[in-house]
Amino acid sequence: MMAFSSNYDLYESMRKLISDLYDEGAEELAGCLSDAMSISSIAGEVLGEIRLALLKIRQHLLYKRVDIRTGVDEGIEYVDNVLGKYR
Repeated sequence: MMAFSSNYDLYESMRKLISDLYDEGAEELAGCLSDAMSISSIAGEVLGEIRLALLKIRQHLLYKRVDIRTGVDEGIEYVDNVLGKYR
């Protein structure tokens, strides 16, 4: 299922997800994900924070929407694969 082949792909998908969340009135979730993307200049920290934000979104009712769920699940899968390489 993983649709991303680079951190850039993840970044672009997260930007779209942030926009979708704002459009749906989920400002807190959008802000959480936006903050996660700029938390650090160290890629591993950013990826970890993105994963935590995506897990938070997964708990929200908007996760039932296919477009939201797809972005969340693909993001988590990509981060897990990238970070798993360093375990």
